[in-house]
Amino acid sequence: MKKVIIPVLLIMIAYTANHSDAQNPFPTPSVWENTANFIKPVPLAPYREADIVWSMRVWRVINFKEKRNLQFYYPTEVAEGRISFMQMIIKGMEYNLITPYQDEEFTKPINYRDLMASFEVTDSVEIIDLDTGLPTIKAITKKLNPEDIYQIRIKEDWFIDKQKSYLEVRILGICPVLLVKDDNDNVKGNLPMFWINFDQARLLFANIQTFNPFNDAMRLTYDDLFLKRIFSSYIIKKSNVYNRNIAEYKMGIDALLESEQIKDDIFNTELDLWEY
Repeated sequence: MKKVIIPVLLIMIAYTANHSDAQNPFPTPSVWENTANFIKPVPLAPYREADIVWSMRVWRVINFKEKRNLQFYYPTEVAEGRISFMQMIIKGMEYNLITPYQDEEFTKPINYRDLMASFEVTDSVEIIDLDTGLPTIKAITKKLNPEDIYQIRIKEDWFIDKQKSYLEVRILGICPVLLVKDDNDNVKGNLPMFWINFDQARLLFANIQTFNPFNDAMRLTYDDLFLKRIFSSYIIKKSNVYNRNIAEYKMGIDALLESEQIKDDIFNTELDLWEY
């Protein structure tokens, strides 16, 4: 009987340890410092610049509060081996798995500590001193909260390779956007925070799971969400001679229609390759 109990106990201990690790994707710093056990992302199909017969660069916005994009924003706390997109980005920068840049050309890297300090806000609050009973002013520093970031911008290239004769897309970079609010919690504007190189970040994206709304038995990764285009977005800019955003020459519903028109133009370009 003892011979049967001991193997069962060992199996239960091993399962408990594995299950515990699965609940927390960041159990120890060594997980981030040693990437030797990371799953390598699937390499993208190669192409030659000489074979590109048409291309267009666009910038688009993903809003995490849209129903299709909720898996980017939740969970706000680590749960069932999942973590939010911005928590993953901040943790990745902390352990040098992702390099933040000031510009979208990735030429000006930013130190992680300096970046986090630039988004800290110092506020003054009035408190009552328990010893004297008199009001005193105390400074409180508020650190960057990932929950305050629920938009990202994506820079990507759409192109047609004459060797394959179909439309392809490559994401180049991602920029988190912080919504700036006034004292009454009203949104005053958007503040682009930093850029990250998508190709560099794919190693991290491919190892962090996210929620699959269609099948609990098959988890998706953040790399899957981007490569399989499992998100809702709208275009805010395309490459143009003036280097201007849509919002600079279209307003309201006209800006949305312009965004949809650019999207249609991209896909119609592929359809125009063929004759029937």
